[in-house]
Amino acid sequence: MAFQKAFGQQPVIHQMAHGTDANKTTFAKRAKKGQRYWATDTKKLYFAFTAAGSSPAQLLGLSPPVTGS
Repeated sequence: MAFQKAFGQQPVIHQMAHGTDANKTTFAKRAKKGQRYWATDTKKLYFAFTAAGSSPAQLLGLSPPVTGS
């Protein structure tokens, strides 16, 4: 209970959004600088960054490492 009180109300920037890779453009339209997005279907992690006056945010995507041969 104390953990939820201390960390339950995190600012938006610290909360990770998640959904499919196809919905990342919707995320980019409302993302704040530094916000994270996890694409559950492709297992990619995106970080939003913005320039002054630009909308939507630019997304930097990180792909999981390729394993196996």
